[in-house]
Amino acid sequence: MRESGQEEVYVSCVLFCSPTPSFFSLADPPAVEPTFLEIRQGQGRSVTMSCRVLRAYPTRVLTFEWRLGSKLLRTGRFDAQDSTEYIIRSLSRDSYGNYSCNIINEAGAGRCSFLVTALAPRMQCTLPPPAHARATSPPHPLTCTADVHASQLIFSPFETGSL
Repeated sequence: MRESGQEEVYVSCVLFCSPTPSFFSLADPPAVEPTFLEIRQGQGRSVTMSCRVLRAYPTRVLTFEWRLGSKLLRTGRFDAQDSTEYIIRSLSRDSYGNYSCNIINEAGAGRCSFLVTALAPRMQCTLPPPAHARATSPPHPLTCTADVHASQLIFSPFETGSL
């Protein structure tokens, strides 16, 4: 045994063998995809996250768990499928954060991680007129408007002053 809990089989060969023994592990933790994905979406919209098993041995005891931070959201077992999904029907402030899907067999776990963040508001800015036009008119500030719902605004206190 090379590691605790892992069985090994000695591979014998007749031709083209290396002088050192080779070992084959009978248990491999799941390899999954995606390992990390950032998802940007606005409040009220839906999001579907999917975690897929690329390989795992043994596959007979393959389970999954979805989490938001440390909070357990859902668990289950794989039957014939090779992926699991978690759907958020309508995003809210409480549903933004770090999601993970752990796919587990007796050898260990593979993890898909998702960062669900707010969609950046669409900005539209009006530029001041060119310098030659400003010479004869009062100064024009750069004005911008954002396509954002009031519930998506986040205010933070700040100090103003001269630089």
